[in-house]
Amino acid sequence: MLLTGFDAPVEQVLYLDRFIQDAELLQAIARVNRTATGKSAGFLVDYFGVGAHLQKALKAYAPEDAEDTTGALASIIDELPKLADRHARVVAIFSLAGIDTFDADQDIEACVQVLEDEPLRVRFDVLFKSFLATLDTVLPRPEGLGFVKDAKRFGVIQKVARRRYREDGQGDFDVSLYGQKVRDLIDEHVLALDIAAKIPPVSITDPDFIAKVNGLTSDKAKASEMEHALRYHIRKNFDQDPGRYKKLSDRLEEILKTLVDKWDQLTFQLEQLLEETTEDEATDTPHVDPLVARFYGVLELEFASTTELPEEIRLTLEKLAAGIVDLVAKRSGIVRFWQNLVAQEDLRHELRMILDDSDMFPFEDQEAVADTLVELARANRSRFAERSRWAGV
Repeated sequence: MLLTGFDAPVEQVLYLDRFIQDAELLQAIARVNRTATGKSAGFLVDYFGVGAHLQKALKAYAPEDAEDTTGALASIIDELPKLADRHARVVAIFSLAGIDTFDADQDIEACVQVLEDEPLRVRFDVLFKSFLATLDTVLPRPEGLGFVKDAKRFGVIQKVARRRYREDGQGDFDVSLYGQKVRDLIDEHVLALDIAAKIPPVSITDPDFIAKVNGLTSDKAKASEMEHALRYHIRKNFDQDPGRYKKLSDRLEEILKTLVDKWDQLTFQLEQLLEETTEDEATDTPHVDPLVARFYGVLELEFASTTELPEEIRLTLEKLAAGIVDLVAKRSGIVRFWQNLVAQEDLRHELRMILDDSDMFPFEDQEAVADTLVELARANRSRFAERSRWAGV
């Protein structure tokens, strides 16, 4: 316990400026050898040259384990080949796509377009993290300074790509993964470029979304930003209203398929779809009650997803949806209903009976449709809870 310094704080760096050896040397080094979350190694800054005595001290106190101590102390200079290699691996992702510079806005946009491919984006994140971890180890040695410029630019590319493609964290650069030196470098660069103001926010419902999209560098960039903003919005809201968002998703795919590489026309059509998507739900529903409209949308998809329904069928499905909503509202009003598996199974059974009585769905499909309706009810449980509160007033 004396050697590990059990009662001392966890240290990261030890500065050696006088002669020490044997037990004193081991105890000093042990201070920075204690493990901690996010700590990969301890660092010794040896101004005096006493590091050469480490092997002697280790052999004196653990002669039987002398072979195991080989390499216990490594020079930061040994990290330089790793740094160059890991930098080259990141650069190769873009050079394979014909991108060799990262200076201008159009270079950053080109790199972001390359990272549209999700597996490639994951590979970039892994390689970039490895590169920055090694750079953080090497800095502030002068050998690492030549890599700082690209580190800053790759940080911007990662941030823009994460926001463009709506990854978890909404595109924020996770500086907690790296050391303080790298954090300061990339934070300062991102702030200097005013990246937060240039990149549209995640939500397409933000009133400034279109204005910020129009501030991007090209029609291709604008179209890409709107496409992925729409995809994110549809994915985020799909479970609560599958009928509506399935139609919007189909519209999006049709526009993208029809206007390949026609960036100005594509931008215009996507802007129109954005406006339609963000309109008040009540202006684009088959029923005045939003919950009934959502259940009707699912029933319509399950009944005939690709054809226009006759008025008689539409009214029948609308009436069926209203009855299902009333049933779900009544059953889900039970305390802790969504934690009660038996109560949920009872609801599923009742829904199957309703579907069977309607004569609208084949018997072999009724179980799957009932499952879908229960999941839709689960996704809208907050709306049902709100309805129950109003009903109790």
